[in-house]
Amino acid sequence: MIHDKPAQNPQQDAAEPAERRLRVGAVGWDHARWQGNYYPDDLPAEWRLSFYANEFPAVLVPQQQWQEHWQQLADWAEDVPDEFRFYLQGENLSAQQQAHIQQHLGQRFAGMVSAAQSDIALIHYNERSLRQWREWLEQNGPRLQAVFVCDPALSIKQLSDFKSLVELMGF
Repeated sequence: MIHDKPAQNPQQDAAEPAERRLRVGAVGWDHARWQGNYYPDDLPAEWRLSFYANEFPAVLVPQQQWQEHWQQLADWAEDVPDEFRFYLQGENLSAQQQAHIQQHLGQRFAGMVSAAQSDIALIHYNERSLRQWREWLEQNGPRLQAVFVCDPALSIKQLSDFKSLVELMGF
């Protein structure tokens, strides 16, 4: 169940950028390799999501993480720009859980992501070169809503390079 459809606004200012069709992000926003490299050393841990959301339009939150921080979902939503989207991993949620998530994340909730989803891709960046990723995007980009890089040793440069490639290709 994905809720993220671009709003059609005929009066949108021509100078205002159109909403990205293909969102690029990481699985989680708090990676050990990013400390001191991407996140400043003196940045408090609770500000990392906001820092990440200023550069990337989405994040895929693993089920264990969002369940452990169940009471903080509304805080997360307040910490990011309006156009940012949270995708949550998980399946078989109760109606009560879904209502809680929707209530606390609001419009920033893009939906639940399951393993069988065809419009969300989880990729391992190190499996291909940028040239190979370009070819992959040519084939798969038009059907995708979001791509999440899920390498355990993901560097911020790799994520930024992939995001730049997507933008250059017009997705």
